[in-house]
Amino acid sequence: MVNIKHTAVISNRCPQGEATKSNSSAVTAAGFSANATFIKTWAAVASENVVSADAFVINCAQLFPPQDILSNLWAIEGLWRQPVTKRFVFDASNIAALRAKGTADAMERPTQVEAVVAWIWAAVIAAARERNKKLKTHLMSSAVNLRKRMIPSLPSNSIGNIFYVTTAKWIATSEAVDYNFLTCRVRESVRSVTDEYVRKMHENGEYIDFFKKGIESLASSNGETEWLTTSSWCKFPLYEADFGWGKPTWVATCVSFVNSVTLIDTGDGEGIEAWVGLTEEDMDKLDHNSEFLYYVSSSIAA
Repeated sequence: MVNIKHTAVISNRCPQGEATKSNSSAVTAAGFSANATFIKTWAAVASENVVSADAFVINCAQLFPPQDILSNLWAIEGLWRQPVTKRFVFDASNIAALRAKGTADAMERPTQVEAVVAWIWAAVIAAARERNKKLKTHLMSSAVNLRKRMIPSLPSNSIGNIFYVTTAKWIATSEAVDYNFLTCRVRESVRSVTDEYVRKMHENGEYIDFFKKGIESLASSNGETEWLTTSSWCKFPLYEADFGWGKPTWVATCVSFVNSVTLIDTGDGEGIEAWVGLTEEDMDKLDHNSEFLYYVSSSIAA
């Protein structure tokens, strides 16, 4: 399993301390699904609540065995630079407005995550175009949780590389970045991941070869191709972990590399916090992008 750290800090009001920290070693936050269930179960055991048998972690490494991807990621220049991280909060009303905006031309209504991801992607592309005049292509990868997409479905508490990294593509034109176009690309990339497709891609190591070739192509693009990686922790049971002194007041994460986005539910479960890691130059452009900020409820340096 790829050892890129994603840290969840769960803040509780308790006499002994202020936070519980959990590290997830996975290429994206999709690998955090079982960890979230573990935290919830750990809290139930700690507070002496009854724990059902289906709460315990199930090892699915035989279905999706560990793969060596990290050695290829080192080839991408600048990936491991320390990012400037900000937390952009989208409340329920702004998310609803984005979903409506992304339903133009009789398109299917995007999900909350699809709408927010596409909006951030549009702003990142705009920043990249202003900075990099050679830019021809921008890629947005999403970590897709396979547990409910497999037939039969896998338990939510199963562990292993049970995710698929899918990619959406934007190709440069002389026109401004079209949010509706990006929304369609995000939706298509995620919803193309079916049981049949996953099984085909994992036969004889086809998926890992496909992933490595994509990384090699990106590394050798000479600046003509840039990327954004995204993953979502939304709807994970992180706010249900009660260690005996109450449920968490806030769940946070950290961003380990540039051009990355992690989405987490807000405490009320209605909004989304987007933890965005970019270069200082690109983050400054987001901070001054009035169109992007119009749908952002608040932004805080992390």
